[in-house]
Amino acid sequence: MIRHVDEVLVLQVRPTGEADLLLTLLSKSQGRFDARVPGGRKSVKRFCGMLQPFTVFEAEMRRRNPSAQPVLETGHLMDPMLELRRSAASVCLASWFCEITTALVPPGTPEPRLAETLVFFLQRLKKAPAGVKHRHFYEARLLNELGFRPDLRLCSRTGAPLPPTAYLERARGTLICKPVVPVSGTVTASTRKALESAMDSPVESLGDVRLTRCEAEEARMLLTDLLLRHLPFRPRSLDLLERELRA
Repeated sequence: MIRHVDEVLVLQVRPTGEADLLLTLLSKSQGRFDARVPGGRKSVKRFCGMLQPFTVFEAEMRRRNPSAQPVLETGHLMDPMLELRRSAASVCLASWFCEITTALVPPGTPEPRLAETLVFFLQRLKKAPAGVKHRHFYEARLLNELGFRPDLRLCSRTGAPLPPTAYLERARGTLICKPVVPVSGTVTASTRKALESAMDSPVESLGDVRLTRCEAEEARMLLTDLLLRHLPFRPRSLDLLERELRA
């Protein structure tokens, strides 16, 4: 029997069996992985608020062997994200972050920077109202970390530098110099600059990166198209998120 302790973030919680829970977790050392919680639906006192999405806790787990699914034995709650849960918009945005992270991050691959980034954005939602800037900057950083960075400088068809106003080609989720049907909109140089800053700046400096309403709408079209091309399904949280952040 192998026992180990790891700091984890809860991405998803699903019932399994008669009383068990299956947690999808993210950690710096293990990346994304699932852990079973025997009797988790009945062990309220034992886990004391840890078995909820967005929580960060120190998990004590055991495995039969290195390749076996871990079993959560107990844990120590570090951050319940209570402030985040007071706002419907913040919960919707946090759910979106966790759902696209779960869908895009391959299991069992250490992702220390991505884990730190997601915790940082969730903690920001505890202090500031949910907004489109939070949404698009996390989306851009997630795509960048996973090797799906959008090319914001060159035309995907010709390889030429993009003009100040580029066109978004929905069929390919890329930017081009001249409009080709169907085109889903335009993306200006200022929007592209903001997204590049969002991907390349330290997370602590993202508050200094501006994103106007018009730029946020352009970013939404570009990043949503790109995410949906890589996601295996349309996330359930997307439509609710769009209603909440546009309300």
